[in-house]
Amino acid sequence: MSEARETEALLDAALGTLVRVIKSRHVLLYSATRIHLDQVESLGRFVELETVLRGQSEEEAQAEQELVKQALGLNRREPVAFSYSDLLLRAKERQDA
Repeated sequence: MSEARETEALLDAALGTLVRVIKSRHVLLYSATRIHLDQVESLGRFVELETVLRGQSEEEAQAEQELVKQALGLNRREPVAFSYSDLLLRAKERQDA
């Protein structure tokens, strides 16, 4: 058994598993902004932006992130304020109802 599977089995035995998030992620970089392109099983595709403060001001970081959002057309989309696990649990609740 691989180390990752052993760790997963140990954590599951100790804490239990509420939900499993299965995703693939591609990461692109624009200056200090990481662009995460995620494909999440049972949920679909998502884009996550993460701008790292590396000496620039918070305002400069926000401006960079806004530039990336505009370039990708993300300003026209509603942000998702939940984790993938929360979204999967909500979907399961709706399915069970």
